[in-house]
Amino acid sequence: MKRILFIVSVDKWTEGFYKFINKNFLKQENWFVFYGSIRNYAFLTENDNCFWCESFRELKKQRKVYEYARTCDAIIYSGIFGCEKSVLSFGFQSLKKSYFQLWGGDYSCLKNLHQMNAREKLSMYFRKFVLRNAKAVINLIPNEYDELNQLCRIKGKHLIAPMPDDGTIPGLLRKLHGTIKNNNPIKIQVGNSATPTNCHTDILEKLMKFVDEDITIICPLSYGENEYAEQIDKLGKKLFGNKFVALRDYMSLKEYFNLLAEVKVAIFNNDRQQAMGNINAAAALGCKVYIRRDTPMWDAYAEKGFSFSDVSDIEDMEFNSFINISEEEKTKNFNSFNEYYDESVAVKAWKNVFETIE
Repeated sequence: MKRILFIVSVDKWTEGFYKFINKNFLKQENWFVFYGSIRNYAFLTENDNCFWCESFRELKKQRKVYEYARTCDAIIYSGIFGCEKSVLSFGFQSLKKSYFQLWGGDYSCLKNLHQMNAREKLSMYFRKFVLRNAKAVINLIPNEYDELNQLCRIKGKHLIAPMPDDGTIPGLLRKLHGTIKNNNPIKIQVGNSATPTNCHTDILEKLMKFVDEDITIICPLSYGENEYAEQIDKLGKKLFGNKFVALRDYMSLKEYFNLLAEVKVAIFNNDRQQAMGNINAAAALGCKVYIRRDTPMWDAYAEKGFSFSDVSDIEDMEFNSFINISEEEKTKNFNSFNEYYDESVAVKAWKNVFETIE
C-alpha cells in the first residue's frame, strides 16, 4: 500500500480536496496537512489523518507529520505559498519523492524578483530550487509548463491534474443553472480577488463608458491583500459611486454562487492563470465571460469547447453587444462545464499522478 502525505494550502477547495482523495483512492494510505489561515473546517478535527498548521514554524512542531514524511512514499504539495520550506526540516533527500502542484500565483511571482527585497528574493530562490529538483511538478493546465520551465529549468517529471472536488461545487452550480437574471440593474462581476494580477484599474477604466447605464459592478475583494483591496474599493466608488459593490467579507460557497447566478457579465482581466474556479462557475451559470487572450487560460478553455470573449474587445463594444450572450453559447459553455467537472476526468488525472509513485 502506497503511503502519501499531502500538504495543501488552505483555500475554498480544502474540504473538497480531502473528500475527493479519500473517496476515490482508498487503496493507499493518505495523510493530510492543511497549511495556512483557517475558516472553521470541522472535518479537520473529525478525522485522525488530518493536521492543520498556520505557519511553517507550527508545522515543525508536528512530530507525527515528520515521522510520516520520513517513511511515506511521496509528499504532494498543493499550492506553494511557503509550505515548501518544510523541505528544510524534512531534509533535501525528501525532494526525490516530492510533487509540487502549482496554482499559478505561486510560480508567476518568480517573474518579479527584481521588485523584491533581499529577504523575499532569498525565499523565491529557494522556491525555484525545490521546484527544479523535485521528482515532479503538477500544473492545473498544460499551457503553463513552458513558462514555469523557463523560470525554474525543471529537471523532474511534468504532470497535469486539476484541483479536485467531492462534487459539492458542480452540484451547487447545476442547481442554479437557468436562474433568470434581473436586468434592473444588470450585474457585472469584475475579478475574483484582491490581487494586482486581476488588473482591476485597467478594466474599471474600460467600463467607465457604461457608467450611465443601469448597472451594478460587483467586485470580490475578500481574498488577497488588504491594502490593495482598500485601494480598489476606493477607486471603484470614485468611478461608479453606489453602482460599485465591493465584497470584502468572506462568503460561503452557497452564498457566493447564489450571488453569481444573478450576474450577467463576468470579467476576469487577470494577466496570468488565475480565477479558474470563478470562470468555470460563471460559464455554468450562463454569464457572458470575458478573459484575456494573452494568458495560458485562453487556449486551455478553447480546447475544452468553451466560448468566451476577449477583454481587449470591450473598448470597442456598444453596451448591448457587451452584455448579450446567445443561448447557443450558454448551452455550449454549460456542456463544456459538465465535461470539465466530470469526476471521472479528475480521477483519471490523479490516478496518473499516483501511478508515477514508486
